[in-house]
Amino acid sequence: GREAFGELLARISQDVMAHYGVGRQDLTMVFGGAGVDSEVDAQLLTQVSDALALEVSYLNDGLIALVANIGSLDGGVLISGTGSIALCVVDGETHRAGGWGHLIGDEGSGYAIGREVLKLCSKMLDGRTPRTNLVERVLAHTGTSANRFSDYVNGPKATKDVMAALVPIAIAAEEQGEAEGILDRAVRELYEHVVWLDQTM
Repeated sequence: GREAFGELLARISQDVMAHYGVGRQDLTMVFGGAGVDSEVDAQLLTQVSDALALEVSYLNDGLIALVANIGSLDGGVLISGTGSIALCVVDGETHRAGGWGHLIGDEGSGYAIGREVLKLCSKMLDGRTPRTNLVERVLAHTGTSANRFSDYVNGPKATKDVMAALVPIAIAAEEQGEAEGILDRAVRELYEHVVWLDQTM
């Protein structure tokens, strides 16, 4: 939320100014955030930094990852964390695929894999597909029961980061032949992001 972001920005700026012995007027910051893709996003965040009298430029975190990994804004990066995005910069022009957020996109991400694990568990609990040890591992990991599974997945505890934390369970299930191709589909989705970007160059 904006309040929490404002507190974070204030704390970071205070730490930097104290460490380097500079004043607010000498401080320029660049912030990379997931989902920071449009002028509207940047304007909303700028309102927070303006209220703190801070000069901050906002970028998609994919651009930060690109610079961090290859040292310049000329190349490409594929990110699959809680969310996902493929992004490249060629001759100063940014191209992207994915990064639409968990409701309609983020294919191949930790969240998407976790969601597929939970969907497979629901089918096993229904009996629509043979039940395996995957169900018990997921129930133990989430601290819920078969009877309360629906309440859990539709409740406030099933956050994006919690669902992304199901990836190790998906990997273990894949190794035992119990994941029904969840990881293969995730890799294919990420591959398609990269192929599409390559075709646009």
